[in-house]
Amino acid sequence: MKKLLYLFAFLMVVLSSCTSDNDDTSSPVLLTRYVETLEDGSTFTMNFNYNGNKLLGSTGDFNSSTTVTYTGNLITKIEYFRAGTLTQENIYQYNSNDKLINSKRNEYSSSGNYGTSVDYTYNTDGTVSFSKYSGDLDIPLTLSSEGYFTFDSQGRVTSVIHDNGYEETFTYDTKNSPYKNILGMDKLPFEMDYANNFVNNFLSRNDTYSGSDFTLTYNSSDYLISEIEDDGEEITTTQYYYNN
Repeated sequence: MKKLLYLFAFLMVVLSSCTSDNDDTSSPVLLTRYVETLEDGSTFTMNFNYNGNKLLGSTGDFNSSTTVTYTGNLITKIEYFRAGTLTQENIYQYNSNDKLINSKRNEYSSSGNYGTSVDYTYNTDGTVSFSKYSGDLDIPLTLSSEGYFTFDSQGRVTSVIHDNGYEETFTYDTKNSPYKNILGMDKLPFEMDYANNFVNNFLSRNDTYSGSDFTLTYNSSDYLISEIEDDGEEITTTQYYYNN
């Protein structure tokens, strides 16, 4: 699927809250489901499951599911399953300041097991350099690419520059991402060698060869409820649903 956050396909959220005359605490706005529709009319649905604002796991179409592991308040592992069989796991490591310093993606299939590992270095000029290693998991991974991320004043990735000349650029709105209130998401502004949109939403996403533009619609609380992505070849529409 094209979604950066094909990453999560979760069950309906089960939330509880207490209120009283002297208690105005309310549950955070959390994404419970999204439905992605392609031009041919085919759909893919993801349903989210939480404990408070921590992700627990997921179910989705095509017998897909995920489980999410936290260490404290940080997301440290996401496991992907198809019909109960582990097909992929993403592993995240952080420094003492809760900044991401390594992300790994291990993919498992009957034809072989493939791995990717990316190390991050935080530079004094505000950029973050990355070194990407990949290959068969049965042998040591080898360096496959290097580059760096640039950021705007709000900490959002504005570009990814690769050592081979490949470049990606991103622009954002100022509204709320569906993933904004999920615990730990703000610690993942990037993973592997690409940007995430877990605080605000992409308005455009372009690279050296192609690009996507987004038409966005929001609810009265400025949370995204509809996204139309046009990448020049196909138009994908995604509807987002929340707990409140």
